[in-house]
Amino acid sequence: YNIIDVHAETLNYTLKLPNSSNTYPMYHASELKPFLANDAVLFPGRELSQLQPIITSNGLEKYLVQEIINS
Repeated sequence: YNIIDVHAETLNYTLKLPNSSNTYPMYHASELKPFLANDAVLFPGRELSQLQPIITSNGLEKYLVQEIINS
C-alpha cells in the first residue's frame, strides 16, 4: 500500500487503503515492511496477477469476485 502521511514524532504512517477496507489506515513503523519486487530470475513462477479495481462514476472502488473460498 502507498504511504499518504507520515507522523514522524510517533513513527506512525497512514496508508492508502481500498475504500472497501474496514481497517484503520494508521500503522506504527514496527508493523510495516518495505515492498520488495519479485526477482524473476530467482523466482520465475512467483509473479502474481492482480486485477485493478473498477472505479465507478461516483469514485467508489469495485472488484470482480472470481471465487469464494472457505464459506
